[in-house]
Amino acid sequence: MKKILFALISVIAVNTHAENFYSGNDFMAKSEGIQVTYVVGVVDGFLATNEVPFCLPKDVTTGQLAAISKKYLTDNPEKRHFTAASNIAVALGKAFPCK
Repeated sequence: MKKILFALISVIAVNTHAENFYSGNDFMAKSEGIQVTYVVGVVDGFLATNEVPFCLPKDVTTGQLAAISKKYLTDNPEKRHFTAASNIAVALGKAFPCK
């Protein structure tokens, strides 16, 4: 089920209208503090559902989550026009896959 959600997030990212959402470009243009706050909001949003595309370790910090998200967007600039939330979900899913 998690693989299906991960695939859906990728499809949604392609089909959303970036002008209506906070994009990866918007995320990268913000300060580190705002990036951390945004990632926390995205993670909290996913955790509020029963379909989370990542499994976070108990001791992970918010700074680590933001750094992973920023690194993903740095390494994949071609994806920055997609929503920041979908990029963060993909980044965290790759870093912390559910087993």
